[in-house]
Amino acid sequence: MAYDPGKKLLIIKLSSLGDIVHSMPVAMALKRHRPDLEIHWLVRDQFADLLAAHPAVDKVIQVRRKPGLSEIFRLRRQLRSEQYDTSVDLQSLARSAVATWFSRAKLRLGYHRQQEGAWLFSKAVAPKVPGEHVIRQYGALAEALGCPIDPIEFGLSPQPEAVQRICEKLEQIGVNGPFVALNLGSGGAEKRWPVEHYARLVPMLRSAGLTPVVIGSPGEVSLYEELCKFVGEKVPSLVGQTSIAELVAVLSRCAAHVGADTGSSHIAVALGRPVVSVMGPTLPERSGPFERREFTLYKGPDGLTSISPEEVLAVLMRALRPTERADSAQAKEAVYWPYFPVRRPPTFIWRFCFGIVGYSLYCIYATLAIPYLVLQAVKRHWSGRYATLGLRRTLGGTRPPRRGNWVVLVGTGLGETRTAINAAASLQKTRNPDIAVALEYGEVARSLKGSYSFPLLVAPFNNPISVAINLIKFRPRALIFIEHARNLHWTFWSRVFGAKTLLVNVNISERKAQRYSKYPFSSVLFNSVDLVIAQSDEHRDRLIRSGVQEHRIRVAGPAMVNEVPEEHRPAIIEKWKNLLGIDGARPVVVAGSTHAEDERVLIEAFAKFRKTFPDAVLCIAPRKLHRVPGVDKVLRDTKTEFVRRSELPAKLPPSGVVQIDTQGELSELYCLATVAFVGGSFVPNHGGHTPLEAISWGVPVTIGTNFLHQEAVVYASRDAGVLTICRNAEELADEWLRIAGDPSTRAELEAKCRELLARHQKVYEAWYDALWE
Repeated sequence: MAYDPGKKLLIIKLSSLGDIVHSMPVAMALKRHRPDLEIHWLVRDQFADLLAAHPAVDKVIQVRRKPGLSEIFRLRRQLRSEQYDTSVDLQSLARSAVATWFSRAKLRLGYHRQQEGAWLFSKAVAPKVPGEHVIRQYGALAEALGCPIDPIEFGLSPQPEAVQRICEKLEQIGVNGPFVALNLGSGGAEKRWPVEHYARLVPMLRSAGLTPVVIGSPGEVSLYEELCKFVGEKVPSLVGQTSIAELVAVLSRCAAHVGADTGSSHIAVALGRPVVSVMGPTLPERSGPFERREFTLYKGPDGLTSISPEEVLAVLMRALRPTERADSAQAKEAVYWPYFPVRRPPTFIWRFCFGIVGYSLYCIYATLAIPYLVLQAVKRHWSGRYATLGLRRTLGGTRPPRRGNWVVLVGTGLGETRTAINAAASLQKTRNPDIAVALEYGEVARSLKGSYSFPLLVAPFNNPISVAINLIKFRPRALIFIEHARNLHWTFWSRVFGAKTLLVNVNISERKAQRYSKYPFSSVLFNSVDLVIAQSDEHRDRLIRSGVQEHRIRVAGPAMVNEVPEEHRPAIIEKWKNLLGIDGARPVVVAGSTHAEDERVLIEAFAKFRKTFPDAVLCIAPRKLHRVPGVDKVLRDTKTEFVRRSELPAKLPPSGVVQIDTQGELSELYCLATVAFVGGSFVPNHGGHTPLEAISWGVPVTIGTNFLHQEAVVYASRDAGVLTICRNAEELADEWLRIAGDPSTRAELEAKCRELLARHQKVYEAWYDALWE
């Protein structure tokens, strides 16, 4: 006789990764036969993402692996408040038994292999066939509640956000086609297939037209490094770089998975991917890939190491045959790789109509915001942010110094404005003296200290009045927009005055390309200008997928900004030497635009660095001033003494750590740096920040693995030998030691920085020449 589960049921399966996947068919069977049943799942927090979007689970309750006393009491209160009718303990160990007791469920069922006293708290349900696969053993509990487990369904699918992130990460490591996921690890050393066997398999996969990509947890980095030593080169890797959700996403995109008895194998099975499993000593009939016995290699409890790579490859090719050998390229793309639909570019009439309607709505919004913008403009003027410009020029009163064929560079953001000013200074010397810069940030002009000789057109807060006045006075032949053309007042009125428009230095991430390709109005950002110049071929391809006509795109490389004029550099160097009280022989690490995740890695790396250089100095400049208290907390949590920039000049603490709590000085601080670190790069899913400020001082740069919005600059700098991508604190410290340990290396890197900047200064000339094609 079947039990009645009631209206609310709790599944308890805390770990591990593969076991949770094996438990999913229980939830699916319950929800399939009882759609009204509310199902909650208690799971360890590190695996919660696996269940976050599961269709059969209404609520996920998380608990840490080693909860404190207060968390235990919180969990007790939470479980009791839910008033469960039934609890299903699929773990049947002491911890899950305690959770069963906390739930106070009227009906308590448990997995039949009860240990550590679990039999005291739940009723064991034995499977019909002893020794059958664990999925069917778990399924016996669903059947005891009147819900047959067949047909087996996992209900696991990748999250769209995770898929986007994985596509970007795969592109970063150079994978753009079918790939085989290799997992070198397993639940124990006795279950691992030897690394040297994987090393022999790698060239075999490449010969078969498949790219190997190594996956795994952060604890398996050493196995990956051992693999690279055997192979003799780097193998594409995502080891330690994926969350649980991203692991599901990457397995959903792979052509096949190869591994031992590990959780990723079971995820791949749940996703319907081909799986080749190398097993021992565990039995494949009980815990191997479900219903994939023909693709599982097993030679007895002690036969794992005797399984050869040739045997694995043969089984893999057999597993791939139904799909990998398909003749249809379209089917292959649909199976193995995300399809990015290329939307047909909008017609001229559609663009014209949308331009009029869109600009009208944009003007309505701007009109409603006028009172606020006026107050902000007055506030900024009196606070000195536009003090060097004067009120008349701020409101659009700049007069051209002469008649001429003016070209105006428009920077809508702080970084873009700096690029515009650097480009103007370069073009004024090489191409055309009639160059002007339009900006929204008066503080940029203020920081230049009168070193520029070109007119500045100011349109604070993107107001149309200042834009129209400036264009009427200058009557420019062309406008060059830096990175963005979001300021529709400039783009619309430039059309009215017949000026040619150019959007330059465009970098568009894979995530944005996918988003732009889905929404019909997104391409107006690019189609409102005559020509678009991208930073690289990859960005060009993404623009095409976003709806930009191919004939309107050019590639010129990324712009490299030389931030500080040469004549100001000696004074800046002297200023910081006096403030820090150091000479040029003392190693200095400058970390700019940091976030909390970066700072924890930095402190760990710096501690290792100081073992060799005990007098080294670390300067941490957070991304925003409001993060200063957050940096304080990170430093105090790690028991690191520090001094703030606002307290200088002062004696540096024994730790050598300085926190920069002022604004606008980071670009100067790099003057004393032995090596730099650019923040945001250890923050998952972050776009990163530019390394150019450090490179402009001839300083080599280290960054983490997240630099989505700086791809072209990062790769160009890496290829030039002045930037190193590091995956963890140990690699950071090793790179810092390499640079600081040899003065000749430091001098060589400084020369490479200057060569890189000089080479990319020609990008500005390519922009200007494209105007007159």
